[in-house]
Amino acid sequence: DKVKYSKQSWINRNRLDSEVPQRYFTLPLQRSSDFDSIDQKLISHSYDPKKILQVLKNMYRQSPNFEDTFPILENIFNYETQNLFEFLTNSINAICRELHIETTLINRSDIEIASFSSAEEMVINICKALDAEIYLNSIGGTKLYTHSKFESEGIALQFLELSTFSYLNSRGTT
Repeated sequence: DKVKYSKQSWINRNRLDSEVPQRYFTLPLQRSSDFDSIDQKLISHSYDPKKILQVLKNMYRQSPNFEDTFPILENIFNYETQNLFEFLTNSINAICRELHIETTLINRSDIEIASFSSAEEMVINICKALDAEIYLNSIGGTKLYTHSKFESEGIALQFLELSTFSYLNSRGTT
């Protein structure tokens, strides 16, 4: 919640499976400072969940499990808030409930940490506040974090690289 919002990131957009490469949907945001944190960003008044839901319905209605999945998407996209962080938190919680994931999620604002001058220091301080022994980050973090800094604080730094997977899409292909 207290992390700086990054333009052109995956925070408010996602890629759709499509025959047209690089097709996305984006939650439009109100104009605001480039220095705002995620919890300060507001969804634009132009946001129309019906439009996104219609695109999803058109693309995926022939997909396996569509009838079970679409109501979850409707609940997510119709969630009434203008706050981006609240919207995202609701969507993560909805997916966790559906997948029976019971991991406790903690907001950055709920953790008292020492001052920091970089994102790496912030993460290290959060790990220390939570008595973490391991910090696991997506593979994209290799440019952000260094093993030696984490090790000097007694924290093992690991990067998660996902395996390629395929699934049957709405066209019956993988």
